[in-house]
Parts: sequence; structure tokens; C-alpha cells
Amino acid sequence: MAESPLQNLDCNFPSWLQNKKSEVGKHKAGKYEWDYSYPMDLELRKTLENMHGFVDFAKHVTSTIARQEIDKGYRSWLAVGPNQFPEVYDLGRDCAKHLGIGIPSIFITNSDDFNAYTIASDDIDPIIVIHNLLLERYSLPELKCIIAHECGHIHNYHSVFTMMSRILTNGALIGGAYSGLARLPLSLLSMGANLTLNMWSRAAEVTADRAALICCDDVEDAFQATGRLSYGAVRVEDRITSKLDTESLREQLRMTEASGSKYMESLYNHPITTKRVFAQMEFAESEVFYSWRPDLLKPGVVPKTRSMVDNEVKNIIKLNGKGKADGNK
Repeated sequence: MAESPLQNLDCNFPSWLQNKKSEVGKHKAGKYEWDYSYPMDLELRKTLENMHGFVDFAKHVTSTIARQEIDKGYRSWLAVGPNQFPEVYDLGRDCAKHLGIGIPSIFITNSDDFNAYTIASDDIDPIIVIHNLLLERYSLPELKCIIAHECGHIHNYHSVFTMMSRILTNGALIGGAYSGLARLPLSLLSMGANLTLNMWSRAAEVTADRAALICCDDVEDAFQATGRLSYGAVRVEDRITSKLDTESLREQLRMTEASGSKYMESLYNHPITTKRVFAQMEFAESEVFYSWRPDLLKPGVVPKTRSMVDNEVKNIIKLNGKGKADGNK
């Protein structure tokens, strides 16, 4: 009798799980750090943690509002699963496999906004919320990058501070959970710590954008997914060529940096989109990226070191950054 090809296959789940943890664990660089994490993300998180009472206050606020959002979501959102929007579920499952995290709960909401975000706190499992416009206007490979970005926030333990950033920039969330004098601490907080929180949030977005690259089918999908956020990804391919052009983006970034409007970015909790695309392009050339995705390394390509890439990304992301806007390598 011929030997079955499955005869020597190890079907032991604990063994598989241990091997997977070992495979992903080699990328662990610290308690809250992975080898792909953007260093400024970690540095600014420590600054926030050292602010007296900030972390405990943030945990209390985010837990209260996260529970209210989730309760509301269960009533009005649509849960994604193996039998409901299975293609989207598969994208989340694949991202979780790449990063070594649990398969996230994903919900779709009907909204005029063009967005996706994660709801979580220290005592609530994370939920990824996707607005319906993303499903309408993104290809599945591009949508995968959006989900992977949110999985990157989960993977890097961003939950409390990411929720806090959303709360401070969304008055409706505050008003729904707090009223009168109870809202005063949040108002005072937004005058001071909010600037530091915004700085951290912009750095955390760089980390999450790197997770999108790690999980993507092709790096161009990640670049397109990020770039298309700037114009709502309206589908015009049958009439207009909408593929992003690197030189045009560089010129646009150069004009932004030459104007006084660049300093308005200090009030944003995301880097401007052009900077995010160039930061992703840098990471896509790094040895760290190819250690996660050796299947995407092309013959003859010599990856850049982590320090080289992180320094270049710092030049791109900073408020008076030059970097790619000047065409520097």
C-alpha cells in the first residue's frame, strides 16, 4: 500500500501554536515593541506614561466610552464572520496570521465618513470598525491593507492612547459619555497633553502603516490604499487614471513644506497622507520588512538597515521635514 502524504503531518494544534509563537516571537523587541515598531512611537508613549495620573485617567475614560460605543455598535453595525461578508473575514484572518494575533472582530457600519478604526481598552477585546465606503471603493487587496493597519494598532498595544486620541478629537464621543463638570478634565487635558498625544498618534500611525506592508499581497497595494485616503478613493478608473504618481506626490509635499500650513499638522493625530506614503516606501526597502516577508524580496535587492530607514522616516514625518520632498535618498 502506498504511503499517505499526510502520514507524517503534525496535526497537533498546541505544537503548531508553539511553532507559530516562536516564529513571530523572533520579531519581539520589548514589552510593547516589535522590530518594525517606529522608535518615536515608543519614545512618546513613555513620555505619556510618565505624565502623572495620565494613564489611569486615560484608562478610565477609554473604558467608559469604548463600552458605550460597542454597545451601540452591536445594535446598529453588521458583524463580519465566516458566513457574513466572508471575504472581509478572510482578510482579517490572514492579517492576524501574519502578525501572530487573534482574529479580530470586524464590524461594518453605514457612514458618510471614509474611515476605519479600532475600539479597545485594557479590559475590552479590540473591535475593528469599517465604514461602508471603504468596501465600495477599495479593492480587496487594498482593503486588506486597511484592516492590517488596524491590526497593527492591536499588535502594538496602542488601544488606550489611540482611543484617547479619538475621544479628544471627537466631541460627540465625550458628550455621549460625560456631561457638565465631568467634561472639564477632558477639556483641560486637550489644552496640554493633547499636543503630546497628537505627536504620539502620528508616530503610531507610522507603525501601523508598517503592519499594513507586512500583511499586504503587494507593496503597491499598501501605497495605493494609503494614498487613496486623501481623495476618498472615488472609483474613476473607467474615465480617469487614478494611480498615484510618486513625483507628483513629492511635488505636492514640497509645496506643503514651503507654506506655513505645515505647522498646522501639530494639531493632527495623523501625519498628512503624502508623508505616510513616502514613509511606507522607505520601510518597504528595509531589512526588517524583508525579515517578515522574504517572499517579496527580489533578486539583487540589498535591503536598507533599520537605523537608516528610521532616520529617513523621521526626516519625512517631522513637521519641518525635508526627506523625500527634496528627493533625498
